[in-house]
Amino acid sequence: MAERPSNYSGNSSEKYRANGSRNGLKEANHSHPQSTATTMSTTPGDETKDDKKVSWETMLPSNRGNTIDVRTWGKTTSRSRRASTLRHASTPTEEVELGMMPDLSQGLPNEEEMWQKMQQIRSLPITMGEKRRLKAELKVAQNLRVHGLELIRFRRRQIWHRIHSFAMQIFSFFSPWKQTIRSIEANFGTGVASYFLLIRWQMLLNCLITLFAVSLILVPWEVGQDSCENLNLTVLYPPQSVLDGCNRPSNNSACDDACVARSDGCWLDYRSSVMSTIANHSSEPLLLIQDTVQGTGWLEFTVAFYGYYQPAFLPWGSDEVYNFALAYQLVVYFVLLFSLVCMAKSVATGFKDNIGLGRSWLHQFSDLAFTSWDYCIDSAKVAQLKKKAILHAFRVALADKDYANEKAARNMRKKVHLFFLRLAVNVLVMGTLGLAAYIIYLVTTFSETYRKELNLGTGSFKNVEDFRILMIGFLPSIVITALNFLVPILFRAIVRFERFSATFEIKITLARTVLLRLASLLVLVLTLYSNLQKSGLNSSCNAKQLQHAPCWETYVGQQLYRLCIFDVFVTIFITLLIEFPLSLIFRRSVLPTSRWNCIANPEFNLVGSTLDMVYSQSICWLGMFYCPVLPIITTVKCVIVFYVKYFSLLIYSCPPSRVYGASSSTSLFMNVLLVSFISCVLPLGYHVTSLQPSVSCGPFRGFDTVWSAVSSEVDTLSNTLKNILFFFGSAGFFVPAILILLVALYYYRSKAVANRAVVESLTSQLILEAEDKQFLIARLTAVGKQQLHV
Repeated sequence: MAERPSNYSGNSSEKYRANGSRNGLKEANHSHPQSTATTMSTTPGDETKDDKKVSWETMLPSNRGNTIDVRTWGKTTSRSRRASTLRHASTPTEEVELGMMPDLSQGLPNEEEMWQKMQQIRSLPITMGEKRRLKAELKVAQNLRVHGLELIRFRRRQIWHRIHSFAMQIFSFFSPWKQTIRSIEANFGTGVASYFLLIRWQMLLNCLITLFAVSLILVPWEVGQDSCENLNLTVLYPPQSVLDGCNRPSNNSACDDACVARSDGCWLDYRSSVMSTIANHSSEPLLLIQDTVQGTGWLEFTVAFYGYYQPAFLPWGSDEVYNFALAYQLVVYFVLLFSLVCMAKSVATGFKDNIGLGRSWLHQFSDLAFTSWDYCIDSAKVAQLKKKAILHAFRVALADKDYANEKAARNMRKKVHLFFLRLAVNVLVMGTLGLAAYIIYLVTTFSETYRKELNLGTGSFKNVEDFRILMIGFLPSIVITALNFLVPILFRAIVRFERFSATFEIKITLARTVLLRLASLLVLVLTLYSNLQKSGLNSSCNAKQLQHAPCWETYVGQQLYRLCIFDVFVTIFITLLIEFPLSLIFRRSVLPTSRWNCIANPEFNLVGSTLDMVYSQSICWLGMFYCPVLPIITTVKCVIVFYVKYFSLLIYSCPPSRVYGASSSTSLFMNVLLVSFISCVLPLGYHVTSLQPSVSCGPFRGFDTVWSAVSSEVDTLSNTLKNILFFFGSAGFFVPAILILLVALYYYRSKAVANRAVVESLTSQLILEAEDKQFLIARLTAVGKQQLHV
């Protein structure tokens, strides 16, 4: 009777080692259950009461249900069971004796398992001395060698791990702001550090996008346009074309000679109008600065905007050519795909971290009390911040508990009342979003109509009338920025009436604010599409229409360019010229306990600052087709915003009152960025496939759509390649591919359900083990009291 608890303890210990659990309950299984069982089994009271004796081991909570061995769960196949049955059916005596001999290799890890344990030691929260000791023990421990294909896979995995570790070390060495972000994490928490990590991630992403754009668009055009001799001429006579001399006499088979002549004439008129504007502004330094801010004048006819480029075939080597129209859109597609892959990788990493962390704690308050402290802290200020963070974590946990109890206590009347209250709030939110979209539509339409009816230029700072014209040009950007600042305040105020939990309040407010910002961008672009297409600029190009928007793609790029520049100015203005002076004034004039202390020491708006960066990246993705230098501007903007926000954090801002975990914050930020990416791809896809390009400018003038450049290039391929490409675009490929994806989705979903069942079973086993400890301690106490009485 004394040996059964020992076996039980050993089995549970093996389960925990196989499961890899780091819970504190694991250590309890190696403690005194065996000695306790021995003591209780040899007491006089148990020996004398044979008629009422009950095996106390059967009373353990863990013995009341079936358990799952995770080492062999799901690995036993019908083939192995059939082979086992045959072996038991006919087994010679020698095989029986051999089977009765102990398996000396049982329990010994193989070489790969030992290597995995060596890698896991790095992530353990222990001292370096303990890590060295564990590694030394593993090196001298016995293990089994790996052979065959497993050895090849193992060696390949080791080589890949070394390459990845070396690459990460190089990246970490050259990573910008490494020490600064570590300082922010130590002083203001991991949530705030995640925001600055997001800025660095966006800066590095835009640096790579800039590298692609410069090397495949800007440099090839500047170097190769010299082959197009007629581009610098002011007058051309039929049948001479602007693109004659660009290595191919005809650049678009879909456009005949009359179409090419009309397109060239429109382009010459557009270039002459831009050159006249540049000549008029060249003598005024203030107008040159204004053109730089607005993207007009001298900046309009540079590599910065879409209208500067031509559908030319640039020389590439001796016999090859560089199809610039095809390269232009393929670079955009590749950049978007590259951004999607980077975001998907980050989202998947954050999802795995969240799964590993979990949110359903067994003992939430005890874990917060005994495992929250960071023993690496060596500063009194940082220790005080950590105390506040732990206190706030307790408050959030208590608030969640109170909310769960209040939610469970709601009757039907309260539920109905809350349902209609939330319905009213959501109707108000949708009405606010609709009103904001309608205001952006009206403002954009008014700005376009005003400029068209009065045949105005870009405006200037010379007099009141010119300044009014300038402000009307910036009116859409001003209104969008104002709405993005004011409407979220309303959202934060009305969400309190919905009586959600504190965590869900932040998520629903974030979702509504993201919807507002993305809707504002989409409404702006779609309104510009609608107004410019209604004017019929592609039917002909006369002098009157050229004053409006002869190159509507460049005009859309200018609007997004202004929006990006204006957003940077607003960030700097609010931080350095409003918040910082008010903080200095109120710090010297109000008491720390005053209600105005929130102005003297404002809380760092983590969610709002994150949405600003997401909004900035959305402008870059949406506008890089019309303005190829937007990734460069966004990169510079990330640097400016990093230092401006770092200044505000060090000088006058306080850490956010809510504690944000690094993993959860990063995952949330990347999910929001992924949603914004999808929203930006939709209008761009509509433009590529449905809208006719301008006949006056751009690398796609003369084509029916932007996608026609790809179709024209495909027509020049061989019949075999065309048939292959057409097959990939036909229903014969997509239908089987979709079916295969559905089957794979079903398989992985079934696997996830099975794994979830195992996790739930193992979680219940952990709970039962904790109950076993309590049961054994209670029995030990009872036996001790009996011995004292005896």
